[in-house]
Amino acid sequence: MPTFITKFVARSSGLLFLLWMTFCVILVCDVLLPILLLICWLCRAKYITRRLQSFVLRIWMSHFIFYVERLAGVELVITGDKFVRGESAVVVCNHQSWTDSLILYSVARQVGRHGDVKFFAKKSLAYFPFYGIAAVLVRVCIFITRHMDRDRKIFRRIFSYLTDASGQWPFWLIIFCEGTRFNLNKREKSQEFAKKHDLPVLYNVLLPKTGGFSASVSSLRDNIGACYDITIGYPSLQGQVGPSISDILFRHQFGRQKWVVHVHQKRVPIQLIGDSEEEMKELLYRVYKEKDKQMENFKTNGNFDGTNIPFHKLSVMDLFFCFVCFFGLSLLVLVGLIWLFQLIRFSN
Repeated sequence: MPTFITKFVARSSGLLFLLWMTFCVILVCDVLLPILLLICWLCRAKYITRRLQSFVLRIWMSHFIFYVERLAGVELVITGDKFVRGESAVVVCNHQSWTDSLILYSVARQVGRHGDVKFFAKKSLAYFPFYGIAAVLVRVCIFITRHMDRDRKIFRRIFSYLTDASGQWPFWLIIFCEGTRFNLNKREKSQEFAKKHDLPVLYNVLLPKTGGFSASVSSLRDNIGACYDITIGYPSLQGQVGPSISDILFRHQFGRQKWVVHVHQKRVPIQLIGDSEEEMKELLYRVYKEKDKQMENFKTNGNFDGTNIPFHKLSVMDLFFCFVCFFGLSLLVLVGLIWLFQLIRFSN
């Protein structure tokens, strides 16, 4: 019975959390934010626009970060180079699970950039109810078709947004260069392609697609300080990486069960990255060959080599501040909508 009650409470808490987040996202991101962004646009206040989008994403994602780090019991062991607070960067990361994004938010929070991450994502995710619109408005996702000819206009638009001097604000542009999550079937296809085109044959990551990385570094070179190379290693459960999003939301034990996730990070100064597309392509292949070796060692040893970097969990006070902001803004919008409904009702 205690086990049944624990599972029931965990699943109920996950469901309530999702309902709460959806409620706030609809009111704050989908209703209030467009009005505020329109006012900023009319006032030509680009800097305030960037700050506003950063603030909303920060208080939104801090709830998820707290859930991951405190309730789900995810503990990060970070090794490698320290990242620089206040620095803009292009980030490349291996892709194994939907959980990767949440882990990267926790990593970004260590240097205060969890409100300023930008992801390349497939266009179909833009149609996800409520959250797709919110992702567009806070500019967290850059939705692409994965056809370079069609995506060039999207790249030009987002790069212009990120490099606009009047709205300059630090950012992390995160690219999953493999283009999809790793599994054995995809690995086989990736290896066949690599052999056919005389490219590195990889076993623990997929062969990276170089177009998005090259375009990003070329266009943002004058606005970024480095390329961040991040490799994530998960504990293996019956051949599957964990924790999954379902594990985090519905199968946690309120922090009693620990999920130790290893993160290795490397900072490559932008000055060390060549200007030509061929040099950037070769660099990316070298980076993923190194990731492949790191993942092979991780499977054997259960950790990454390198100097340990202290990991600081999101505090209860930080969460309380974000909760008050999110709830307060939601309440403001709700009262406003009720007042507007009553006004329309009585005017008729």
